[in-house]
Amino acid sequence: MKESTNVEKLIFRDVLGLGGKFMIGSIVCVVTICVVVVMTLTIGKIHHTVTVNRAPQYQLNTTWQSEDGSIVFYVKNYKAVGTMIVNGQELNIYIQFNVKGGDGAEIYPARVLNEEIIKKESMWEKCSCSYKSKNKFVITIEEGTYLEEGKRITFYRVDGSTITSE
Repeated sequence: MKESTNVEKLIFRDVLGLGGKFMIGSIVCVVTICVVVVMTLTIGKIHHTVTVNRAPQYQLNTTWQSEDGSIVFYVKNYKAVGTMIVNGQELNIYIQFNVKGGDGAEIYPARVLNEEIIKKESMWEKCSCSYKSKNKFVITIEEGTYLEEGKRITFYRVDGSTITSE
C-alpha cells in the first residue's frame, strides 16, 4: 500500500512539475492575449474618437467645399446636404458619412431624405474617407455614377467664401 502511495506521489509530483511549467506558459499566453485585445480595443476607440471628432456630420452648422468648388454641402442636424456640379449640371445631394463601420461616405440624390428607408440602389457614389483634421478631409471614389473611380477629392471647411486651412 505504501509503495503504491509513493508511486502515486511520484506521478503526482511529475505531473505537477509539468503542470506547473505548462501553467506558467498558459498564464503568460493568456496575459499576452489580454494585453493585445486591450491595446486593439484602445487603438480602435482612439481611431473612432478621432474620426468622429473630425467627421463633417458631427460638426454642426458647418459648410464644406471641394478644392475645385464643384461640390459644396452644409451640415445641419447631423445631415450633410448640398450640391454637386457634374458636366455643368447642378445636382442636389445628400452625403451619408459612415464612421462606425469604417471611414467612408456615400453620396445620394437629396430626394432620398424624403424616403422612409434609404436604399443602396439610390447611391450615386461610394467613397473612402481620410479625415486629415477638423477642417480638411479627402475622399476617394470607390464606385461612381458621376465621378471617376479612383478620383481623390479634397474638402475644406469654409468660413464664408474663404477656405480655412488646417
